[in-house]
Amino acid sequence: NLLEIFKETENRIRAMALVHEKLYQGKDLSRVDLKDYLEGLLHLIARSYGDASQEVTLDTHMDSVSTLIDHAIPCGLLVNELISNCFKHAFTPGQKGKISVGLGIDDEGEIKITVADNGIGMPVGFDYRQAGTFGLESAVALAEHQLLGTIDLVPTDKGTTFQVRFKETGYKERI
Repeated sequence: NLLEIFKETENRIRAMALVHEKLYQGKDLSRVDLKDYLEGLLHLIARSYGDASQEVTLDTHMDSVSTLIDHAIPCGLLVNELISNCFKHAFTPGQKGKISVGLGIDDEGEIKITVADNGIGMPVGFDYRQAGTFGLESAVALAEHQLLGTIDLVPTDKGTTFQVRFKETGYKERI
């Protein structure tokens, strides 16, 4: 549907604009507080889904993580795609649900972002790497080719959980 495509494009543009807004509000023009940025982004995404977002609770468990703007932009775009997928596909119309977003640094010093929902889950045998959808393909490309990290679909009893990990030094600059 054309309206949905415009909404998704608008959310991607807002994700990039918001990181620059956060950057200019900070003291360091090369680093962003990823927690602050993602919280603002989640609010914008939820608002863009209107009525559907009123049925869904956003739950965050995020630590403050300072990162380079070169990481923040792909992180924001990646989280935008995963959260948008939750709003679009995780819940049946009128179903109450929860989307959880986690952010922290793991024991190996990698930045870890988790996006989970308690919705209907992925179909049996679903391969998110071969989904043929722009959102999931973008998320994989951003995680693996921009951030030089990993993205994994974590097995759960209910819903869907994606986990992204990357080292801050892993960013690949486009030439």
